[in-house]
Amino acid sequence: MSIRSGAAGPITCVSRFLEPIFPKFLEIQYGYLTQLEQAIADGDHATLRRLGHSMKGGAATYQLPKAAVLAERLELAAMQRDIGTAARVAGLLRRYYASLAVEFVDKAVESPAGTD
Repeated sequence: MSIRSGAAGPITCVSRFLEPIFPKFLEIQYGYLTQLEQAIADGDHATLRRLGHSMKGGAATYQLPKAAVLAERLELAAMQRDIGTAARVAGLLRRYYASLAVEFVDKAVESPAGTD
């Protein structure tokens, strides 16, 4: 089985073990993206940092290293109180998830950073 969120991007291989819970993970990430937009509008650095940290951990757990790197950039921007960078990275995260194409495999192959 595979999941395609939107426009077909490169296929990311994820362990079949995560397949039953992956749709819920995506639902949570989209909820975080909505909260990010509000936190950016409010200039709420603490919420941006918390969301970035949560998204980073979730993405790493669900074998999405590129999303984890972006979420870490968001977290760091929030720590530096840089709303402009946080907004740009939030947009990159939204595009990443909108174009995410996942194939569930028996053994996920870790892709080099920036290629998933």
